[in-house]
Amino acid sequence: MKRRHFLATVSATAILPMPTFAAQNTLRLKAEAVMQQILPNGDGATAMLGFNGSMPGPELRVRRGERVNIAVENGLDEGTAVHWHGIRLENQMDGVPMLTQELIEPSDTKTYSFIPPDEGTYWYHSHYISHEQVARGMMGPLIVEDETPPDVDQDITVLMADWQMQEDGSMSDEFTDMHSVAHAFDW
Repeated sequence: MKRRHFLATVSATAILPMPTFAAQNTLRLKAEAVMQQILPNGDGATAMLGFNGSMPGPELRVRRGERVNIAVENGLDEGTAVHWHGIRLENQMDGVPMLTQELIEPSDTKTYSFIPPDEGTYWYHSHYISHEQVARGMMGPLIVEDETPPDVDQDITVLMADWQMQEDGSMSDEFTDMHSVAHAFDW
């Protein structure tokens, strides 16, 4: 099987649509419960967590060296926080509750503001009870673009995750096993 055939097959069957937000004055993310069709059509949908009504959350594209403001609204019934994984930024914007910030309580909003110094492909994710919130889907891609974009035909972002699911499409509620606890680590 050739690489292009493999990618075309995978993208047609396994990649979920990923909305994109380009840089603007303030980007907005709402942490909330979502329903996602993980299993083949006709099988049960899966109750998950996500951002802006989807899992994964929207792809955020920002420019290296330009300030980005991201307002995160908590639409969950529990606290949350967002960590910008791999981005070198001010400590108070790192998204680690009880260490660099207070929790974003239900119905509250926190605006993260930082200047990404390095271009690259990163991700954002919950950093509160990560073994459960990330395992339920609270994550999304963060692309920091350089002033000169790469000379490519097409730019495709792939975000991979795994879940413990039941045959009916529901997610396992077990988040204390080693599989789930491993989601709490920042690799």
